[in-house]
Amino acid sequence: PVSGIDCLPLVVREPAHIEPFYADPPDRSGSLLTLPQIRSCVRMGTFLKLARQGISNARGIEAYNSSVREYNRRCGYFRYRRGDLQQARRDVERHRGEIEKESARWAQEKSR
Repeated sequence: PVSGIDCLPLVVREPAHIEPFYADPPDRSGSLLTLPQIRSCVRMGTFLKLARQGISNARGIEAYNSSVREYNRRCGYFRYRRGDLQQARRDVERHRGEIEKESARWAQEKSR
């Protein structure tokens, strides 16, 4: 007790289930994706479109094509709940500046 006031123990609560912002989509087409998985597909598509501009040699093209194959395998065809794709696009667009920087660095690194 401090100055006659009883101190209560600090109550630590487990955080409520927090959905991740991004999640890896399954490695098969036709799956019903969650919002975090759809965000990953939207992000990956945006990343690849931006990175394409910075590829400057055969090594970079090879790395880029490999990434496109991965994207197509995971995100080429999927199902989603009404409104989720539009929401994912809005969510990812808020991070476009980060994606632009990451894709430019990636393209430069892969083209070395």
